[in-house]
Amino acid sequence: MDESGTHDDSPVTIMSGYLGNTHQWNRVEKKIKSVFREFKVNGLHARDFLNRSGEFRGWNDDKRAAFFLPIRNAIVGDLILGFSVILKNDEYDELYCDDPALKRKRRDSKYGMCLRYSLEYLMRGAFAPELRNVKRGLTVNLVLESGHKNAPDATRVFNEVKIARTPNPLGTLSFQDKSCIPLVAGDLVAYASYQRFVKNPDKERKRMYPKKRKPPLTMPKEYQFNLTITKENLIREKEFLIHGR
Repeated sequence: MDESGTHDDSPVTIMSGYLGNTHQWNRVEKKIKSVFREFKVNGLHARDFLNRSGEFRGWNDDKRAAFFLPIRNAIVGDLILGFSVILKNDEYDELYCDDPALKRKRRDSKYGMCLRYSLEYLMRGAFAPELRNVKRGLTVNLVLESGHKNAPDATRVFNEVKIARTPNPLGTLSFQDKSCIPLVAGDLVAYASYQRFVKNPDKERKRMYPKKRKPPLTMPKEYQFNLTITKENLIREKEFLIHGR
């Protein structure tokens, strides 16, 4: 899982990821690392690739497509589902963060709030039918990028959710650098979701690719689920802090 929009002037904070079992991730990692070796790059950062900067400086369209499409196809073809949780920052500030009633309360950061709803989606949505199999070994392990300033808040939220919901499929939360292949997938879908939202925040239909290019050099929206944290959700979270969950 990875995030986008955490800079100060961003209208939204987005946390995204892909779901897959161990065998699926092993296949994806093998395919993506093979592409990295073929093109002699150390990794893939969505911002650098789409802005033609860093290791991708000077690449023409044909080379970019030859590099990106096998990676995209591996992620979309081998993994279960991509998802994004979207938080509108102005609503977070108005309805949750800046409320005087919460002044002495331990509030979720935007990053932590997105993680909380990602976990809720994983348990209630994507894995709800399998919750009955928890005792038979179903475990969901999460990977986030290391070094984020709100990593301690993410750990707190993860532990809170894990303790509060029993049984649940949550296993471990770990932090890795961008060389971790699951973070490559998370980064791609997070950046794509952010660009779609910023370019058209009402309909979220804009895509970040040249108009005449087919297929687009981005993650396809059709293979991911978007969940927006609503005003009602934020008010509910505030009430939870005041009165308890």
